[in-house]
Amino acid sequence: MKASVLFFAVLAAAATSQPQQSGMYARSATAIWDRLGSGKTQSVLIPSPDGSMMLMASSSVAGDKGVRLTLLKHDRPLWNQIVSPGVGIEADWAPDSSAFFVTASAGGRNGFYGVTVYFVSQDAVSALDLTPVVQEAFGHPVKCQSEEPPNVAALKWMPSSTELIAVAEIVAHSNCDSNGTFRAYRISLPKGRIVASYDQIEAKRLFGSDLGWEIRNAPDRCVRRPTSCWQLFNHSSAP
Repeated sequence: MKASVLFFAVLAAAATSQPQQSGMYARSATAIWDRLGSGKTQSVLIPSPDGSMMLMASSSVAGDKGVRLTLLKHDRPLWNQIVSPGVGIEADWAPDSSAFFVTASAGGRNGFYGVTVYFVSQDAVSALDLTPVVQEAFGHPVKCQSEEPPNVAALKWMPSSTELIAVAEIVAHSNCDSNGTFRAYRISLPKGRIVASYDQIEAKRLFGSDLGWEIRNAPDRCVRRPTSCWQLFNHSSAP
């Protein structure tokens, strides 16, 4: 057996033995933050569907903060990056192994989340941050005590690997009306162009089995009757 084949056979066996926790936003994603934080493993291995690559996530060392991502191709590192602070980080490969997404928070567990797609070519990895395009499309649809961006996260890859479903979620705390609700967007890759959008109820109907635990139970009453989810301080009359 060639060294590279043996190398990936060992890594694949290790990845299979690790518990598969689903992501906050994407049910199919690997919940890297939760698994590293469990104390039961020092690294999380995510093999590409075609078996040619391995995305390895580990707690960074030597004074670095965050989560270190390393892409292994054949038996050598092709790329690495530290996602800092990496709170809530989760990742999933495209079906054809040409790319993977990473969703992570730049702050705490509640937010604010963003999503980046990494495209893998023969000898390089390039990145596309989808967060700004989704934030712009979502805008500020509800009243907030202080203006803030939504959480942006990947929900699922489409079978073609050329499209991704992402969500914009009103951060689930008391600052904004209808907090915890979301809207979904179908994004064409590699240009990062939004080609369709879905309100929460339609998104649940179309992609319900793909929803991670964070948005699975987003309150539909806030979509059907927005006033039922108002924060009173956002609508009280001035004295």
